[in-house]
Amino acid sequence: MRKLHHIFLLFLLLSACTSKSQYDAMRRGLDSLNERNRSDQPFTAADVQPYVDFFDSHGTSNDQLLAYYLLGRSYHEQGEAPMALKYYQQAIECADTTDADCDFGQLSRVYGQKASLFNMQRAPRLELEAERKAVDYAWRANDTISAVLFYGYISGSYHMLNQMDSALYYSQNAVRMFNGIGRSDLAAGMLGIEIDIYLRQKNYDKAKRLLDEYETNSGFFDEEGVLSEQIESFYYNKGLYYEGICSVDSAEYYYRKLLTANSSFNSREAAYNGLLSIYRLLGNGDSIAKYSYLYCQANDSASFIHSADEITRVQALYNYSETERRAIKNEHKANKYKTIIYFILLIIVIISFIIFLFFKRQIQKQRKRYIKANRAYSSLLTQYANARSDLKLAQLDYDVYRTSKEQEIQQLQHKILSYQGNTNLYDKWDSEQAMLHSTIVTRLHKLAAKAEKASEVEWKDLNILVLDNKPEFIDKICNENLKLTDKELRVCILTRLLFIPSEIAVLLGLSKQRITNIRAFANKKLFNKEGSRNFDTNIQNL
Repeated sequence: MRKLHHIFLLFLLLSACTSKSQYDAMRRGLDSLNERNRSDQPFTAADVQPYVDFFDSHGTSNDQLLAYYLLGRSYHEQGEAPMALKYYQQAIECADTTDADCDFGQLSRVYGQKASLFNMQRAPRLELEAERKAVDYAWRANDTISAVLFYGYISGSYHMLNQMDSALYYSQNAVRMFNGIGRSDLAAGMLGIEIDIYLRQKNYDKAKRLLDEYETNSGFFDEEGVLSEQIESFYYNKGLYYEGICSVDSAEYYYRKLLTANSSFNSREAAYNGLLSIYRLLGNGDSIAKYSYLYCQANDSASFIHSADEITRVQALYNYSETERRAIKNEHKANKYKTIIYFILLIIVIISFIIFLFFKRQIQKQRKRYIKANRAYSSLLTQYANARSDLKLAQLDYDVYRTSKEQEIQQLQHKILSYQGNTNLYDKWDSEQAMLHSTIVTRLHKLAAKAEKASEVEWKDLNILVLDNKPEFIDKICNENLKLTDKELRVCILTRLLFIPSEIAVLLGLSKQRITNIRAFANKKLFNKEGSRNFDTNIQNL
């Protein structure tokens, strides 16, 4: 049996080691995918799905957050915005923001990607909401760079909403914060919105100053002065600037540079619009017709590509479904808690009932023991009284009869004293027989035999009896310096009248252990003796 137990423990240990090893391997794979994502290396949903499936049941909330985020990124890169949004939302739901170990930095990036989706789909209000969340969680992760970047991106949402004052406010604040931490490159990179606004306002001096700062400090240009493909809007802004100061050739140069720099619908739409504007200034009818047509086509394509209807619909549907799912989840959780509470209450009731029955049975057993002992003791007292009566009837000439009765009396006396745990009270015995066989003492013995508590009237009668017959005893135990309690006084009186502890316990309505404690306290106060040993002898000799 012991061998089987050891085998079972070994199996559990091996299972735990295997699970830990599998988890570590899967986590390394997930981190590797995350590195590919950060370095813009391609990966697909099929690459991420096994990690999502594994961490759904074996991972922490942070594992699940990262897995669903990468799944969303895979769809994002494939241009499947609704699917990307779906998994970004699921990633957000996995995050436990009440946990101090929550990966707030990763959560901030999820909201940032979600905002970029809304930006691509021209849904600025949804973008604004996501950007604010990204800023909040970046600050909670103590990621200053990301927090200020996302803060600056808020200006783009307001720009799309045509709220230029707010757009300028957030853009300038972001630039100021980056300069404050010594990141002039990032500050310059945030100037795009501000440049566009100054161009719209025809404030060409400010626009030129910011264009130069952008070109010099942003780091978006390579050694040959070629701009990063993702920031091609700079060429459009520069074309607008030259068009605004009537430098038509330079404006046309940058519009065409934009057209060749990138084949995206955004770039083509902006380039065709700029060239159309130039040829209108030049009055070139053929070119106007050509670029009008091209601009319309690009505009229609861009509008189609950036239609926010689908993603907005998905967002609304997800919000509704998520609200419904949460309601159902909360209802299930509440029902689960109710079931647990009812079960606990049932267990408490059952345990309480069992405890009640146990103590009730113990009390009944104790009561039966008291009754049995007290009845036996009372019976011995009766036999003793009868034997003494018989002895009185015996005349001096009935020597045999007298001797027999004396022996019987001695035997009964020895048994009675054995109940009290003291057989050294023979000298006191006969001198107090009248008091010991008084009506009140006899009645109290009968009450004890029936396990009934004595009334206050009976205690009063008993006090009168002892005061009349043993006033010196009462004076000693009632000495104010001793400070005996009422219960201690009653225990002393009953002990003097040869009541045994089980009888005293019944008459006072206390447990036998409590009586033992009271006897010990009284013994200490009266005789300066520890414990209850020899208490009966000490009381009888008092």
